[in-house]
Amino acid sequence: MLEMTGKQVSHRQELERKQVERSENRMDLGQKFGFTVAGMCILASTMVLTTAPPNWFTSLAALGLVVVGVGGPAVARIFATKFNWPSNKADSKKS
Repeated sequence: MLEMTGKQVSHRQELERKQVERSENRMDLGQKFGFTVAGMCILASTMVLTTAPPNWFTSLAALGLVVVGVGGPAVARIFATKFNWPSNKADSKKS
């Protein structure tokens, strides 16, 4: 009985370790994608400013690209953390 309990504890600890590692990998990947999106939007904004005819619409379009590209992932992360999105189905049943 003690041997089975020891095996179960080891198995559970291994599962928890894998879960933590996967969670960290997802967070790292999300940060990399967010950085990539922000960089691409800044690059696109620069291209709009340098290639399009200079007027108020060009400036507004470039500003919009930067705001959405840089602020979008940050706002999405804040909302996801504050409101626990995406919600786990098991968590919603408990409420």
